[in-house]
Amino acid sequence: MTEARLNSSQVIFNFHTDVISSKDQYVRATIEEEDQVLTILDRQPEAIDRTCLGFVRNSVDTNVNLVGVSYTNCIVRVDDALAGIVHDFYLTIQADETQYTGSDLFGVFRGENIFHAPDSIVQKLTEKLEELRDNPTYIATELFDLITEFELELGQVKVGYDGCLESGTQLLRSALEIARTQLVQADFGYAREASLISKMKFVVVLLLASVAWAQRPDSVAVVNKLYEVHPLYRQIQDYVINTITDARLSSSSKIYDFHKEVILVKSTFLGTSIKQEQELLTQVNGQPASVDQMCLTFIRQSAEVNMNLAGVSYTNCITAAGDTLVSTVKSFYDRLDVNEAAYVGVGLFEEFRGQNVFFDPRTIIAKLESRVARLEDYPTHIGSELLDAISGFSNSLDNIRMAYVSCMTMGEQLLKSSLQLALLQLEEYLETRLKF
Repeated sequence: MTEARLNSSQVIFNFHTDVISSKDQYVRATIEEEDQVLTILDRQPEAIDRTCLGFVRNSVDTNVNLVGVSYTNCIVRVDDALAGIVHDFYLTIQADETQYTGSDLFGVFRGENIFHAPDSIVQKLTEKLEELRDNPTYIATELFDLITEFELELGQVKVGYDGCLESGTQLLRSALEIARTQLVQADFGYAREASLISKMKFVVVLLLASVAWAQRPDSVAVVNKLYEVHPLYRQIQDYVINTITDARLSSSSKIYDFHKEVILVKSTFLGTSIKQEQELLTQVNGQPASVDQMCLTFIRQSAEVNMNLAGVSYTNCITAAGDTLVSTVKSFYDRLDVNEAAYVGVGLFEEFRGQNVFFDPRTIIAKLESRVARLEDYPTHIGSELLDAISGFSNSLDNIRMAYVSCMTMGEQLLKSSLQLALLQLEEYLETRLKF
């Protein structure tokens, strides 16, 4: 399970890398498209109407800001989709994991009676033993398929993200083409510049790729900051996964100890109950043939019935303990998954929500820098929180164990009283017989 979680962390890391790469590509392409139009505007002679040029320039800027809104919507959808996919993945992982925590070991006693039909319980325990001996190695294949499906789902999100970016970019290109057409129609000398610009395009692309993207350096800085945050995010994911894995292993040890203690308690009470029954039957079976055999049969039947009733009581005790253990383990694992999901795969692109990479890139950069500061301070508080969680889990198991002992004690006392009553009945019958 730990390997599956770490593999999912790698898949998320790769997904983030691909998304950031696409964002980088489209942001730079947008700046390039914008710069080509602005280059045309900037090369117009002084005789050209400056007001009209200003309108075109404002139109270009507005359309770039609009595509920034589109890009934000695209990446926010990615973050939301990723959160849902990671949530579902962890629910599946948890469902698989809880099958092997041993929390349902005592479920074999449900509906059974250890005194009336012990063979049925033995059969169930034998089947359980065979399952455990086989070891759930097949789960490795299931988890591989799960990781593959997880990766495919994220791949679909990435395809959707690229399509979203392309759609916004096409709208921008259409708007910029309109701006170029407006320049031609206004006779700004665009026809004279057109051949020059077409020759310049290759040079412009090379220059834009090698310079600091002076037109919108802050927008490019946003992507660069994402590249800085990205690996830190992966480190946090792996740290949290490994830390919580330690907590899971600790809980496994405590569940093992709990099972061992409950089995010891059950063994002790069974031994005591059988001994009490045997003492009574020894007395009954030791009577001479002259003693009323029907009376002895009734006493034997009474002992048998009370042993079976004690078996019902003991079954109720152990199934109640098992049910409480299952709910306790589930609650504990739910808490671990909440802590883990808070740091795994969610929120890397959250800083873009409500922002615009072209209109207010400095705000996004400030948020990303704040995120870097938080990520550099590892969530070491998780360690102490998990210690508290493990301590609480251990206390819960102690409470279940004590409740089980109390339940068994009550059932054993009732059986003891019943067997003592049967013994008194035998003794009273024998005394009465001697008098006559």
